[in-house]
Amino acid sequence: MIGLLDRLEKARTTHSIQMNWNVHALFEEPAIFVNHSCDPNLAIVPNRFRAYNFIAVQEISPDVELTWDYATSEFESIAVPVCLCAAANCRQAAGGFSTLPPDHPLILAGFYAPYLIRNSG
Repeated sequence: MIGLLDRLEKARTTHSIQMNWNVHALFEEPAIFVNHSCDPNLAIVPNRFRAYNFIAVQEISPDVELTWDYATSEFESIAVPVCLCAAANCRQAAGGFSTLPPDHPLILAGFYAPYLIRNSG
């Protein structure tokens, strides 16, 4: 799925996606409808439109909800304070990049916002 920016925001909201330390964005449909999961079927990669594309990281059947891990773009996420994803590895909240272990599979694969690498330790 190609992610396109609707508009940039200076402050985070529960629907924005963090693009840099002080830059948050609202994406156009259909990306705005992709929900959080601690065991997502999509991951983010930067695209040429200054947004993120969502790529499959596991096989997705036709009637399965599309999800990505919000912690891969947010240093601290406010969008999901109580996670209901029911994944075996559910963290109970989206948390943020700061809460992911360094050996998290999406981090090891490089599927996270590039700005996070600069100060992630």
